[in-house]
Amino acid sequence: MRGALAALGTDENLTEEGLPLAAISMFAADDVWDDEGGRRAWERLEAYDRAHGALGALRSTLMVGATWELRAGRFDAAEALHDEMAELSDVVGQPHPGGVQRIEFLAWSGREAEARAMAAQVTGADDLTMNSLTVLEISLGHYGEALAWALPSFERDSPGLAARSLHEIVEAGVRGGDDNAAKAALARLEGARHGGRHPLGPWPARPLQGADVRRRAGRGVLPRIGGPARHHLAPQARVRPR
Repeated sequence: MRGALAALGTDENLTEEGLPLAAISMFAADDVWDDEGGRRAWERLEAYDRAHGALGALRSTLMVGATWELRAGRFDAAEALHDEMAELSDVVGQPHPGGVQRIEFLAWSGREAEARAMAAQVTGADDLTMNSLTVLEISLGHYGEALAWALPSFERDSPGLAARSLHEIVEAGVRGGDDNAAKAALARLEGARHGGRHPLGPWPARPLQGADVRRRAGRGVLPRIGGPARHHLAPQARVRPR
């Protein structure tokens, strides 16, 4: 899978014959925790789609790019890509595909009412929507609710989707008292180490918001699931309403 992701960043032939390549690149990057490779693939696909006027493919590529920008903390850039995607959808006369990813943006922005309203419009158990609601519930301190959204995807273990919530399950499990869920997610995170990268990708390098408060709050519960969890949870930050 890492080889396929690398090929998306170097191969000359980027013709799509099925699922959008940008979506494939994101699923692959999430599954092997390779944010750097995923972002490189997205940047190349975006340049290719724009240069070749591939407007249909560009819509999906912009959607994926918004997620990468969001993860990098560039909220304005993510929102700009969402807006461009909506405008492009109107131009080509096709439905706007970014509703699910928009929920993720709203959740990370702390816009609870908007996130829940948009999520309510999604039919079925969409893993991306459930991941976004997991993030939202953790930001509000609703750890039981967060696990209820995250665990179904974890149990299905869908490629590129289940991996997105592993660290959220560890945090919600520890803080909410569900040690079994936390241990199960932690074990899968530890398995990602065999890929040669930190399983949380670029998160440890991001500026931390309230990191000292989070560490103090976690000291009493982290020992219950073992020392390795501290390494996974300490670097993370959440956007919390003030």
